Amino acid sequence: MSAAAGLLWLERRRPLRRRSETPWRRDLRNPGVAVVGALALQLCERPLSDPLAGIVERRRWGLLKRWRLPRWLELPLAVALMDYTLKQVLLLPFTRPPRAPASVG
Repeated sequence: MSAAAGLLWLERRRPLRRRSETPWRRDLRNPGVAVVGALALQLCERPLSDPLAGIVERRRWGLLKRWRLPRWLELPLAVALMDYTLKQVLLLPFTRPPRAPASVG
């Protein structure tokens, strides 16, 4: 909550773009969109993801579960690996492949 308040304060202080509508209208619309998105996730994704997560946990599937690490080590490692994986998946489409050197000849 404090992060959202901080972002709101920063945006009011130094907006990144010119305003095209009243701030109050936008500030009321944004939480409304967030609530609709959260409800959609709860209604559509949760009935599938919770049972599947339970199966994966019980059967000890996954890279870190195979190593049988203590919980205090497994959790931070899982967060770090998830963060790294998401970074790779989200940024990979925006990176350019290296250019091939010009052939000499």
